[in-house]
Amino acid sequence: MENCHNLFRIAIVDPNPAPGNRFGLGTAVLANNNIVVSSPFDDFRVTDGGAVYLFDSNTGAVLGSIYGDNPGDRFGSGEITALSNSNYVFGNPDADIGGVGNAGTVILADGTTGAEISRISGTNPNDNFGNREITALSNGNYVFGNPEADIGGVGNTGTVILANGTTGAEISRISGTNPNDRFGDRAITGLINGNYVFGNPRAEIDGVETAGTVILANGTTGAEISRISGTNPNDRFGDRAITALSNGNYVFGNFRAEIDGVENAGTVILANGTTGAEISRISGTEQTDFFGSNDITALSNGNYVFGNQEAEIGGVGDVGTVILANGTTGEEISRIYGTNKNNSFGSGKITVLSNGNYVFGNPADIGTVGDAGTVILADGVTGAEISRISGTNPNDSFGSGEITALSNGNYVFGNFRADIQGVGDAGTVILADGTTGTEINRISGTNPDDRFGNGDIRILSDGNYVFANPNADIGGVVDAGTVILANGTTGEEISRISGTNRNDNFGSGGIIALSNGNYLVASPAANNNAGRVDIGIANPSSLSRSYFPNRNITLTPATITKITNTGTPVTLQANNDITVNQAIITNNPTGSGGALSLEAGRSILLNADITTDNGNLSLLANQPLAAGVINSERDPGAAEITMKPGTTINTGFGDVTLQLDTDAGLTYNSVGTIALENINAETLTVDSAGAILGNGILTINGTGITTLNAGNSDIILNQNNDFRTLSINGGQTVIINDRNDINLNNSLVFGNFNVNARGDITSQDIVNPSGSITLTSTNGSIDTTQGTLRTFSFGVGGAIALSAQGNITLGNLDARGVNGGGNITLTSQGRIAAANGFIRSSTMSPSSDSGQAGDITIQAESVSLTNTILSASTFGSGKGGTITINAGEFVELLNDSLVLTTTTENGDAGDIEITTSQLNIFNGSQIGTATVNQGAGGNITINASDTIRIAGTSADGQVPSGLFTAALPGSTGIAGDLAIASQTLSLENGSQISARSKGEGNAGQITLTITDRLIATDSSILTATDQSAGGAINITAADIRLWGDSDITTSVSRGGDNGGNIMITADSILAFADSDILAFARDGRGGDITLNTPIFFGFGYTPAAKGTDPATLDHNQRVDINADAAIDGIITLPNLTFIENSLTNLPDNFIDTDNIIANSCMVRTNQPNGRFTITGAGNLPPRPGDFTMSPYPTGTVRMIPTESTTRPWQKGDPIVESTGVYRLPDGRLVMSQDCS
Repeated sequence: MENCHNLFRIAIVDPNPAPGNRFGLGTAVLANNNIVVSSPFDDFRVTDGGAVYLFDSNTGAVLGSIYGDNPGDRFGSGEITALSNSNYVFGNPDADIGGVGNAGTVILADGTTGAEISRISGTNPNDNFGNREITALSNGNYVFGNPEADIGGVGNTGTVILANGTTGAEISRISGTNPNDRFGDRAITGLINGNYVFGNPRAEIDGVETAGTVILANGTTGAEISRISGTNPNDRFGDRAITALSNGNYVFGNFRAEIDGVENAGTVILANGTTGAEISRISGTEQTDFFGSNDITALSNGNYVFGNQEAEIGGVGDVGTVILANGTTGEEISRIYGTNKNNSFGSGKITVLSNGNYVFGNPADIGTVGDAGTVILADGVTGAEISRISGTNPNDSFGSGEITALSNGNYVFGNFRADIQGVGDAGTVILADGTTGTEINRISGTNPDDRFGNGDIRILSDGNYVFANPNADIGGVVDAGTVILANGTTGEEISRISGTNRNDNFGSGGIIALSNGNYLVASPAANNNAGRVDIGIANPSSLSRSYFPNRNITLTPATITKITNTGTPVTLQANNDITVNQAIITNNPTGSGGALSLEAGRSILLNADITTDNGNLSLLANQPLAAGVINSERDPGAAEITMKPGTTINTGFGDVTLQLDTDAGLTYNSVGTIALENINAETLTVDSAGAILGNGILTINGTGITTLNAGNSDIILNQNNDFRTLSINGGQTVIINDRNDINLNNSLVFGNFNVNARGDITSQDIVNPSGSITLTSTNGSIDTTQGTLRTFSFGVGGAIALSAQGNITLGNLDARGVNGGGNITLTSQGRIAAANGFIRSSTMSPSSDSGQAGDITIQAESVSLTNTILSASTFGSGKGGTITINAGEFVELLNDSLVLTTTTENGDAGDIEITTSQLNIFNGSQIGTATVNQGAGGNITINASDTIRIAGTSADGQVPSGLFTAALPGSTGIAGDLAIASQTLSLENGSQISARSKGEGNAGQITLTITDRLIATDSSILTATDQSAGGAINITAADIRLWGDSDITTSVSRGGDNGGNIMITADSILAFADSDILAFARDGRGGDITLNTPIFFGFGYTPAAKGTDPATLDHNQRVDINADAAIDGIITLPNLTFIENSLTNLPDNFIDTDNIIANSCMVRTNQPNGRFTITGAGNLPPRPGDFTMSPYPTGTVRMIPTESTTRPWQKGDPIVESTGVYRLPDGRLVMSQDCS
C-alpha cells in the first residue's frame, strides 16, 4: 500500500493484443460473474474475423474463445446479452455464412466454458442476423430481431426469432409479409410474465404503408398473442420505447401517429400484458405534438411516466410535457410542462428512484437562458414537482446526460456541456437528494471539452457510484478519459482510473457493476484502438487470495480509509506478503472507524503507523492452506510480523489481534517471530507459533483484555506496559511488566461461580450448566452485554444472581432447565437495562413430573427493556415462575419487548407483579400471561404511584402495545385477571388492555383503579371470548376521556355464556369521535353497562335500534353505547333530567345596564360604585371552566319598564341564545344570556 496514481485497477488482458482490435467494444457480466469481451477486429484467425472471449472474473484467465472464420466477419460487433442461466448470446451481423455474404449469425455460448452451443443464421445476402437487440426473457429464453432479413423471397420483410436459452434451438419466429416491413427493427421488451413485445414501425397493415404494429408474443412458444396497429400511413406504431410495468402491463409510444385527423399528434398506449388488448391511450392534440417520442419509465408503484418534448402547450410550440399516468387504467394523473417555446420538457432521461419519486432531464431553454437545461425531481404518487436543479449558462444543457438512481434514494446526473467557472464544456456530475432534490455535491471537469458526465453512470453494490468521462484531458493528454469512483452519500471523489494516451477515451465502452463491489470498464479506443478492459477496485475487501492470485496489486491508503472512514470494515488478503509503506489513518467523524484486517500467506511488514479511530485491527500472517493460501504463490522464507522500530498501532478502544500461524499444508511454512513496537488498544490478542518480542509500550485502554499465546516459545515484553485484564494461554518463558492492576477472568465452569468486586464487572460468555452464577459489585456496575450468562441444564437450571451498587446492563440470561428453571434475581441501586436479548427461567420438559420454572425478581431504581424477552414459562406440569419487578422511579418496555408467563401443559402459568412510580409500554411491547392447555393463565397486578402510559404498535403496525391475559385456541384453562392501579392511565395510538379467551376457559377480568384521569386515544380496553363467559371490566377514575377510535368492550362470539359487565365510575366521562362502550353476547345475555357518573357526554350519541349489527357501531364516527345480545344487557346512564324541559322565556327587550339594580347577580356593571364579594362553597360550576357558584340571599330585583305587555314565548318567536345557567333565590335554575 503506497501513495501511487492510477493503480486501482486490474487489467483483463487481450489474448491477441494488436492495434485496431477494438478489444472491449462489447462486454457483458454473466450471472456466474464470468466476463464476456468482444474484439470484433481481431486478426488471430483471419483479418477482421473478430473474437468473443470468456474470462474468469476472479483470475482473468481465458475460459473460452469463439472466432469468426471469414475475413470481415467481425465476430462480436453486435450486442452481447447475458441470460439468467449464465449462458450468453451475441450477434455478428457481418458474418458470411456458407459463402453467403453478410448473412449474419446469432450465437449462444456456454457461460462456464465459453464454448459455442449453437447458432441461428441468415440464409440470404445481407440478412444481417444479429444487428439489432437481443433480449433475455425471464424464463431463460431469448428473442432477437433481424429487420433486414428476406423472408420467402420478399426483401427486408424482417423476422423476430424466439430461441431456447439452453440449447439455442429456434422455437419460432414472427415475420413480416410485405417488402420493407422490417419486423424486429425496434425495441423488444420482455414482460414479467415471460411474454415479450416488439415494435415494427415500418410494417404495412391492411395495405396501409408504415402504419406500424406492436406485437405481443408468448415467451414459451413464440406464438403471436395479439397486436395493436396504426390505421393511417406513417402512424409508425412501435417506433419508440416499449416499457414493461411491474403489474404485467406494458406501454409503448407512437410519436408519429395521426390522432383524430391531426398528423403527428402521437399517442402513448397502455396494453394488457396477458391479452395484448389496449387499455387506454394518452394522445397529443396538436400537429407535431409527437406524444411518445421520448422515454417511458415504469415506476415502482406500477404507474409510468413519459416525455413529450415537442408538445404544444397553450399555443406555445415545443414547450414539452412530462406526464404521470396510472399503470392500471392508463389515466393521466398529472403533468409537468415547460412555459416557453423550445423548453422541450421531457427530452432527457426519466429515472425512477428507490423512494418512488422520479427525476427527468430537460436540457433545453430555462427562462431566458438558452439551453441552460434543468433536472426536475417529482413525486411518484402525485406527479407534483418537488424541486429542480438548473444550469446557469447558455448551453449548460443540464439533464443531457444519464440520470442514475442510487440505493440510498439519492440520484446522480451528468451535464457534459456545462461551463464550469468559465471553462466551456468542462461538464459536471451532480449528486442530489432524492427526497428534497437539493444538490449534495458535484464533481466537474477542469479543462475545456472535458465533458464530465458524458458516459455511463453506474451504481455499485455498496451504494457508491462510478461515472465515465471519456473526453477528459488528463495531465495534458487530450481525450485520455477518466473513470471516477464517488461516495453515494457525500458525492466526494474516492478514486479515479484514467487513460494514458491521446484518444484513449477511457470508459467510452461502458461500465458494468460487478457483484463483489468492483466495476468493469471498457475502452475500445485505447492504445491506438487496440482496446482495453479493466476491473476497477472499489472494494478492497474483494482482494482475496483467489482474486487474480498472481498479480502484484498496489493501493493507496486512501482507497482503504475512504471506506473505513465510514465505519465499514476492509479485509485485504495476499498469498505472499503485505507491506505497509505509508501511514493508514482512519478518521470517522460520526463514530468508530471500520475494522481493518490484513491477511498474508507469508509475512506482514509494517513500515508505517496504523490508526483505526477505535476500529479493530487484525494482522494474520503465515496462514495455512486451509485459509485459502495458494501454495504456488507463497515464496520461501520464514514468516514474521514485524513493526519497524518507532512505529505505532493505535486502535484507541478498538481491538488488536496478531496471529502468526503454522502455514500448515504449504510447501514453504517456516516460522519467525512477532516483533512488537508501540500498541495502544482496548484489547490485545497475540497468538504466535513463534516467539513474541516486545520493545515498545503496550497500552490497554478501559477494561481491555490482553491474551498472549506463544505455544512453546517465549513471551518477552520488556517495557512497563499497562494491561487491564490479561490471559496467558501458553509460553515457555513469560516476562510481563505492567504498571497497573491486572484482572484475570472468563471460563467454562461446572460448579458455583461467584464473583465479588468493589469495582465494575464486565463479562463475556459465562457457561455453568446446573451451577449458579453470582456476580456482586459493591461499589460499581455490572455489564454482561458482551455475552450470555447461561446455567441451562438438561436437569434443573442453576440460579443467576446479579447485584450492584450502580447500574446493571444485561446481555442474555439463560437459567432454563429441561426439568426445572433456576431463579433469576437482579438487584441494583441504579438502573437495570436490557436490549436485544432475553432473560429466561423456563422449564422445558412437557412431561408430567417436570419441575417448576424459576422466579424472576428485579429490584432497581429504574428498569428499561428494549427489544428484550423476559420469560418464566412452563412447558410441563410444574408451575410457571413468578415475575416480580420493583422500581422506585420507572419501568419501561420499548421496541417489541415482552414480559410474559405462559403454560403449554397442565401446570399453571406464573403471575406478574410490577410496582413502580411510572410504567411506560411503547412500540409493540407487551406484558402478558397466557395458557395454551389445561393450566390456568397467570394474573397481572400493576401498582404505579404516578402514571401508566401505554402507546403505539410494533414497527409493522401489527402488534399493539399493551397489557394482556389470554387463553389461546385449544386451551381449557381460564385466562388470568388484570388489576391495575395508578394515579393516571394513558392509552395511545392503537394500544390495548385486554383479557381474551379463544379456548374453553373463561376470559379474565379487568380492574382499573385510577385516582386521577384515564385518557384513551385510538386505543381499547376489552375482554373477549370465542365460546366461554366473558370477563367483566371495572373502571374507577376521577375523570375519563375517550378520544378518536377508543373502545371499551366486552364480547362473547358464540355459545350461551353471558357477556362481561362494564362498570365505570367517574366524576365525568367524555367520549369523542368514534369512541364506543359496547357489551355483546351473540347467543347469551349481553353484559350490563353502568356509567356511574354525574357528567357524561358522547359525541353524536344516539341509542342504536334493536338488532343493529354490532360491526356497524364501530368506525361510524360517533359514540355508541350498546349491549345487544340474545338477551340484551342493561345500560344505565347518568340522570340528566335537571336540564331537560327547562326552556325559559326570555324578554324581547335587552337589559338596560344603566338601570340595573346594584345588588343583582345577573348583571355585572362597569360603574365603579363598589365591590360585591361572595364567599363560601357551592355546587358544580354552571359551565366547564367557570368558578363554582355559591348560594346567597338577594333582595327584590326591579324589573325593566316596558311599554308593551309581555306574553309567554310562542312557536315562531325568536330565541335568544343563552350563555349560562344561573340559580335564583328559590333554588330554580334559569338559562340566561350574560350581558357583561
